[in-house]
Amino acid sequence: MDAMEYFRSGNKKRKFNIAGAIEDYQQAEILFAEGTGWKAVVGAEWRDLKADHIERNIKEQIRLYKEAILLYEKAVEFFSRPGQRGNPEIPRANAKKAREKLSGIEETSERPNIPAPPPIELSTLYILSCSKQKIWDIDDNADDYVPAQNAYTGLNFIRAREWLKNNKPDCYWFILSGKHGFMEPFKPIDWYDIHLIENANEAISTEELKRQLKQKRRWKGSNGLTKEIKIEDFKDVVALNFTNGYFDKIEKIIPNINRQDVLVNHK
Repeated sequence: MDAMEYFRSGNKKRKFNIAGAIEDYQQAEILFAEGTGWKAVVGAEWRDLKADHIERNIKEQIRLYKEAILLYEKAVEFFSRPGQRGNPEIPRANAKKAREKLSGIEETSERPNIPAPPPIELSTLYILSCSKQKIWDIDDNADDYVPAQNAYTGLNFIRAREWLKNNKPDCYWFILSGKHGFMEPFKPIDWYDIHLIENANEAISTEELKRQLKQKRRWKGSNGLTKEIKIEDFKDVVALNFTNGYFDKIEKIIPNINRQDVLVNHK
């Protein structure tokens, strides 16, 4: 193949065969005549492409992008001459993109090393009991669906929620609902009136609650990290402000659960 054929072959391969595209561009660079715009273009293309796909070698990326920018600029100058075939706007646009990528890498490399935030608490899971009173009972303008943590307005629930907020801001916590079972506090729910004990025929079954213990959940902590968790994996489980009936029910499902009654304790 001649130089232009290698160049076209590289263009076709760059979306599915990076190594093959780089080899074709390098071969075209060898075959194109010295000092031509096409030689500068293919030289810039393979450096640009290689820099895009280098991992964990910032210095090499910076070097390749800088060389690619210089070659793109040579191509722009060459194709801008009268009588030369080739569109100078293409290497000009590519040079701009390469500068943007270079700027992003240099900015990242100059950032100080900031220690990762501590992981959110893993050993203890807190479970709050739902409440009969909900936001729709006191606010006619409430949305049809509201995050569970904002939907329940019973005093014991609010006390437990605020205690967690003040004392365990990065912990895992779930809500036990007569309709939904164990659910994340950010799960949207609508109005319902199903008591886990009093409406046993309508409430979520014991078998389903046990299945929920094994289900994977995704949880994003305040540190921005997302983790997959299962209720059954927690060493300690604490039921906050549970009534006797609800605690007796959950104790049969989670034998290692402990009970704690709290008031709002502001730090």
